[in-house]
Amino acid sequence: MKGSSEREAALSGEGTGRGPVEHLGPALELFLAVEDTTCESCLLVNGALASGEAGDLDKALALLDEAMAKSTREGNRKTHALARLNLGCFLLERGEAARACEHLEAVARTGRQLGMRLLEGVALGEQGRALLVRGRPELAQFVLMEAIGMLERVSRWHTLRFSAHLAAAQAALGNVLAAREGLAALESSAELRADPSLRGLTSMLRASVEAAVARTGVPGSREAEVALEAARRRLARARSALPAEASSDLRVSLRLLEQTVMARG
Repeated sequence: MKGSSEREAALSGEGTGRGPVEHLGPALELFLAVEDTTCESCLLVNGALASGEAGDLDKALALLDEAMAKSTREGNRKTHALARLNLGCFLLERGEAARACEHLEAVARTGRQLGMRLLEGVALGEQGRALLVRGRPELAQFVLMEAIGMLERVSRWHTLRFSAHLAAAQAALGNVLAAREGLAALESSAELRADPSLRGLTSMLRASVEAAVARTGVPGSREAEVALEAARRRLARARSALPAEASSDLRVSLRLLEQTVMARG
């Protein structure tokens, strides 16, 4: 099996009809943790990532189902969990947040059993995202804080990403001050300034704070109207500037924010 070349093709987006999926780099942390990157199921997960992030969810989900079946036959719990993690993320993008939560909870348990702090932390963080989509910000906040506490020691990139979503959960709960402070801290980090994907996500999630101000302000007040208009403008810019290779995370976050802002009228 030409493991190395096939993995490179999958991660480059070859066969998806799109260019390289540049923001997939941090996902390699999980593949390194799995260790056995020559197994066939790992190649399927790689291909699913490239397909799903390029927007072909049907192909991604089919590849992940196959990867889970193969890794079960191989007795490889690590790769099975990795495939299931990504299955949960792409189900979330397809609008199946409840199913996504079930898979992500299971992955977090597996990560805990295997002593894989990175896998457990990422699964918890993705579960937090799914809970936000399900309209459960209080539980999302709790789960995201747990994920961040775990990931701080193993992955700076994922810590920053889920910290942005924590700010969105805080905003949804009406804790505007905490959300603003969290986003400001993120925007001051050198890692975020150097990463277009993280920078775009954090900027977009500022709309959650603006929507919270509009929601908690006096109806019809100047402050509420200004905040709502700012959120609308921010999301319009985000939608028009959304790159072709935008991550699933960006796409789901934009859709959720647009629904939140539209609900404000």
